[in-house]
Amino acid sequence: MKELFYELLEEASLGKVKLNGQIWPISFNSIIYENDRVKISYINEQNITTLVIRNEDEFFNLLDKYMKLEQKRNRKTIPFLEDKEKMKEKLYMAYLFVNATTEDFFKPKELLERNIAFLEDHTFQDLNQGVLLDLRDTILDSNLKIMNKEQSVLMETPQRLEFAFEKVENGKTLRYLLPSISYGICEKDGKRECYIYSILNPKQKFNSEEEETFGKKVTRKLYKINKDVDKKESVEYHDYMAGKDSYFPENISLVSPSAVFVLACFLSFLEQKQITRVKAVPYLPLRYLSRDIAASQVDESLKEKLIARNNAIQTNITDKFIRTFRRVSYHLPSVHIITYPYEVDEFLTVELDPMKKKDSLSEVTDNLNLQQHK
Repeated sequence: MKELFYELLEEASLGKVKLNGQIWPISFNSIIYENDRVKISYINEQNITTLVIRNEDEFFNLLDKYMKLEQKRNRKTIPFLEDKEKMKEKLYMAYLFVNATTEDFFKPKELLERNIAFLEDHTFQDLNQGVLLDLRDTILDSNLKIMNKEQSVLMETPQRLEFAFEKVENGKTLRYLLPSISYGICEKDGKRECYIYSILNPKQKFNSEEEETFGKKVTRKLYKINKDVDKKESVEYHDYMAGKDSYFPENISLVSPSAVFVLACFLSFLEQKQITRVKAVPYLPLRYLSRDIAASQVDESLKEKLIARNNAIQTNITDKFIRTFRRVSYHLPSVHIITYPYEVDEFLTVELDPMKKKDSLSEVTDNLNLQQHK
């Protein structure tokens, strides 16, 4: 395993990791210490991220445990055509760092311990087959389907929670997909905490005109979440929206109502599981850099377009992601934002208190009792 790991580090320093006969733009430096002296280093001045390993034995013991868990779990990867087992192991290692935060590169022990805990977590296993929650007595007048799904190794976390509205009309089940939430749960200082990495919109596909009509009805009802929110915004925001000023101020209005809804639901589920500390992960450096590398290697006519796309993706991942948490905090007084990214650490940290009624969104989340729908 060590030999394969060193191979990965050397290739990553060049931004050219070889997997399945192809070059993947995974790029970072590495320094391994022994007795406070540099034992091995792979350095490229163009890289912005450096993995620092100070206790190699401890690191490889944890890496071995992580690899065994991944092999046992056998999550979806990609179809390998050559050296299948070796390439799969190399992919496990590579994506451990692709999905690492900035500080994880300086604290690889904590990175491994957290990812081991993610793989061992079964908090929402009661949702593996899916449950249907009845919201017909709320503003949404529908059923909410929730399912816990295993994710590919290429995704940020081993599990995600999927959401969809369903309704039976004339013997047909109509479905409207909502964003999914990629999450991981671990324990720190004797207290369970949840890391949320993304709120991802699905590819919506309607199978009939009736289903499309149902989707439009759901969308209109979700927009009721926006009622009176703009009254809380600044003068600068209203000037920007009216075209009077080009300055874009921070706000809680320009977010997806469906993302606000599923995040509010998810936080409600965490409360029911007695998990009250949440860490939102706004930035994974290697994911940004890999898109940057890909943009730099294309024809000049496409480069500017790809760089703009990369920046737009990152803005959506960071700004809009954080804004969605702020918006849920506005609706639900149980959701307290304690720190913003890089105030104390690199996460947006949320503490959850017992739910109190406030508005129409609370009316919905108060009805989301998982215990009644096992």
